Amino acid sequence: MFNHGIITGALFLLVGVIYERTHNRDLDRFGGLGAKVPVFGGFLMVACLASLGLPGLAGFVSEFSIFRARSPLTRG
Repeated sequence: MFNHGIITGALFLLVGVIYERTHNRDLDRFGGLGAKVPVFGGFLMVACLASLGLPGLAGFVSEFSIFRARSPLTRG
């Protein structure tokens, strides 16, 4: 839950920064955003991939722990 909170907070922060600077939600007007601010695009990409559970990032550790856990009600 901690990792999910950090990753989700980072995604909301990054999207909020874009909205505060442009005051627009039209995705067609954001063309070429990666070319204009490549470091921001890198942070956004890492946060998105961590949210998906890419191995090597914090989201993977959480997802793997959930899938690997056993219920106390099952035997084996």
